Amino acid sequence: MSIVSDNTFSEITTQFGNKAIVFKNYHFGLRRTKKDGSQVWICTHKLCNSTITIHEGAIIKTSLIKADGNHEFEHPQKMALNVYECITSIKRKIEEEPTAPVSLLYDQQVKKFRKENGSAAAVPVFDRIKSSLYEYRSSQHPPIPKSLSTIDVPERLTRTLMGDHFLFCHSRQASILAFASPKAIEILEELLLYAQKKGILLKPKSILIDFEKAAINAFSKNFPTASIKGCYFHFAQNIWRQIKKKGLVNLSNDDEARRQIANLIMLPLLPPEEINEAFSNIIEELSNIHQKFLKLADYVHRAYIEEELFPRTFWNFFDLIGIRPKTNNHVEGYHSQLNSHCQTHPNLWAWIRYIQESEESTMVRVEQEAAQQRTTRPKKFKSVANENILIQAKQDYLDGLLDLYSYQSKLRSLCYRYIKVFAETEKDDLDYIPKQC
Repeated sequence: MSIVSDNTFSEITTQFGNKAIVFKNYHFGLRRTKKDGSQVWICTHKLCNSTITIHEGAIIKTSLIKADGNHEFEHPQKMALNVYECITSIKRKIEEEPTAPVSLLYDQQVKKFRKENGSAAAVPVFDRIKSSLYEYRSSQHPPIPKSLSTIDVPERLTRTLMGDHFLFCHSRQASILAFASPKAIEILEELLLYAQKKGILLKPKSILIDFEKAAINAFSKNFPTASIKGCYFHFAQNIWRQIKKKGLVNLSNDDEARRQIANLIMLPLLPPEEINEAFSNIIEELSNIHQKFLKLADYVHRAYIEEELFPRTFWNFFDLIGIRPKTNNHVEGYHSQLNSHCQTHPNLWAWIRYIQESEESTMVRVEQEAAQQRTTRPKKFKSVANENILIQAKQDYLDGLLDLYSYQSKLRSLCYRYIKVFAETEKDDLDYIPKQC
């Protein structure tokens, strides 16, 4: 029996759920329990026979272990307890946030380890342990169903993060899964009751959507009396997309060209009866700058002015200025948040986990707003200021204080803001939301 100066040890649980002992940065697994209650633990290295015997929480015997704690059979130590705890903390994070990238969770916990210990040199690099981390994440849920009929939602995914019922409908015949917490259903019922008491008919007067023909047709069919409007932001974004597609970005740096592009983006904000004259002026000015701009003018003329693709009543917003939002950026903002928190093409379990987290975030906001009587998502000052400029300019035009040219001048600064954002981002998709517009 060897004598080791410091006999302190720690108990850990392996990723397979087995108990283990960490002693001098070596790992030991239980070999046997003696009649007197003492336990013999053997080094987990398959070629090492070093053992420790523990009784009543203390090491009473060691075998094939040197005084400094190293083993007679020389082999590298596994990892220090604090490093092991760091790896364990990453796995806990994977359990808590299964939709988050594993590499991100690793990075967060290693930074925390470095802050607490002064150095992260001992923590295994991500490439060394990523396989085990990904395997651990996969082990947290049953296999992905291969058919709709075999879907069996795990118990922990049928409840909210607070433990309330969440899966309220699972129709195997219709292949429908429906999730909502009792509180969410209660809020919906309160809204319906409020509408009934106030005589509010839940029939939208106007609907704001993207420039997608299928969506336009579907909403028009189901809400025949509603005014279907296209999102102003997507109109502006499509103008810039055409500028890029037709190779006009460099030419658009010219001050006069930028002014006319702003006027194009402004078309949905003009009085309908002024659109033809305004567009004719834009074509004339753009053609004087460069003939290539006629390609852009031709597209806008076909798609919007001649109403070949989208009728003027769909994309013009003059009548709704000051009455309702002109963009669906709040919806796109939710979509953007979804993309940032949930991987592309998530599996079923990852998706359910995400909506669990989304439900929890929503309930936090509901409780805060109810208790504090203030919104958790206030409008940005700049957005309010821009809307006020629009409202005042519209009223001044209707009162005869502004002619078309002066009205355009008032609104042009708002359109320049869109151009600046589009020009500074390389993104070219409908998920992008300008933060400053």
